[in-house]
Amino acid sequence: MYYWGWIYVIPKVRGYRFRQEVLQLDDGANTHRLVKVPVAELAEWDTTHDHTGRLLSHGSIQNSKEEKKVAEEGVP
Repeated sequence: MYYWGWIYVIPKVRGYRFRQEVLQLDDGANTHRLVKVPVAELAEWDTTHDHTGRLLSHGSIQNSKEEKKVAEEGVP
């Protein structure tokens, strides 16, 4: 019950959501951390990061924004 409150209830009340972020350490190892992302910035976070939390390259970000625009406008 304690963790449910910290992960679901408190973020909802305070207006943020948790997202996972992948960090690469100096020795090449990967680790994960949870980041508090305000609800207003969730859409931007989700377009600039993949589902595992890795930052997408600039080209991928640009392509995903163009694909989203085309999908919204309905123009091929």
